[in-house]
Amino acid sequence: MKKYRGTNIASITVEKVLGQLSGKISICQLAANQRAVAFWKKYYREHHIDYVETRECIPIDGLEGLQEIISQSFEIQRTC
Repeated sequence: MKKYRGTNIASITVEKVLGQLSGKISICQLAANQRAVAFWKKYYREHHIDYVETRECIPIDGLEGLQEIISQSFEIQRTC
């Protein structure tokens, strides 16, 4: 949403959500959604998250044909 661009609200929200999780995490984006792909790669870089990226084509309800999906997988370890 344009009115929130540049406010860092997405990054802050992701940080809060990921802060509540532990274990193996996978985040997926449509490859055609370049803004989303760029956001996640920037987030990983800024937060020093090492990830493994995969690509696959899958059917998605409501979209015609196969869609290319980019997935990043990483692990969050919590210490007590």
